[in-house]
Amino acid sequence: MISRASIALCLSLTMSCGSSANNNTSAPDAGSDGASSDAVADTSSPADASGVTTNLTGMYGPDPIKPVINGYWIGAPANPNESGGGPFLYFFSGPVKCTDLSPSGWLPKLPPVQVLEMIVGTKTTGSAVPASAKAGPNVVEVNYATGGSSVESRATSGSVTLTSYTPGVAVEGTMDVTFPSGSAKGTFHADWCPTGNEL
Repeated sequence: MISRASIALCLSLTMSCGSSANNNTSAPDAGSDGASSDAVADTSSPADASGVTTNLTGMYGPDPIKPVINGYWIGAPANPNESGGGPFLYFFSGPVKCTDLSPSGWLPKLPPVQVLEMIVGTKTTGSAVPASAKAGPNVVEVNYATGGSSVESRATSGSVTLTSYTPGVAVEGTMDVTFPSGSAKGTFHADWCPTGNEL
């Protein structure tokens, strides 16, 4: 006859084995989760880490604006004085990394994601700058394009206002602009991308 102590020991060993099996099973899961987390880190906007997101609504021509995945403030524009020293900003509806913006002429090399460009002619927060046909001090040039192409459509009216400007870190603001076909309105956050070039 098996004693209660033997049954308890057997149950204890079974539970230990079960825990060990679960631990062995969960190790690959943890690895998978780790890989998944890495993928999320690669594709999510750095804005998410600060709790601020880019939220734009409207249309790029006939196409509704998709959610922005990444937003960058580039550090290597061809001519920094073109904006009067203000930030050059890019927003993407797909998983574009800062390193993808390092080679010049990157727009045709991207997959077909929506791209929004803002060349903001001020560093001053709280003051709206009007949309212009050409970048310069105290105006903003806003264009949308699609990755894999080199065609841009430029805003004809509206304005952009910076709400936060931290050199070498991030820039935030609001926008409300109209294109020849379509419009865009909302908030934005772009993180510093020191090696980023213009499209």
